[in-house]
Amino acid sequence: MNNDTKLKKIPLSFQYMGGYVLLLIVAVLIATFGAKEPVFLVGTFAILEAFLTACLHKVPLYIHVLVMTAQICLGYMTTQGMFMVVMALLYAAGILLLYVWDQKHDEA
Repeated sequence: MNNDTKLKKIPLSFQYMGGYVLLLIVAVLIATFGAKEPVFLVGTFAILEAFLTACLHKVPLYIHVLVMTAQICLGYMTTQGMFMVVMALLYAAGILLLYVWDQKHDEA
């Protein structure tokens, strides 16, 4: 059994979610070690980003741009710019994941 058949047995939604979890771990590590933020703070913000993504994934694109812009601006206003850029990228990845996931479920 080669890798392609093993991967095809895993549902596509689990593959997407696994990719998001991997990205979440990378974002937490970058924010913790790169931005020198406490792990508790980074984890709390990552969970809040996931909730925000789940709540806002059906709104128009310009709302997402406004949310990410506000996050980044507030981050730089509070001298936490790099941390909030990482969190905004995590938000964007979550929105993209849910958009693709919705598209796949609409086709089925």
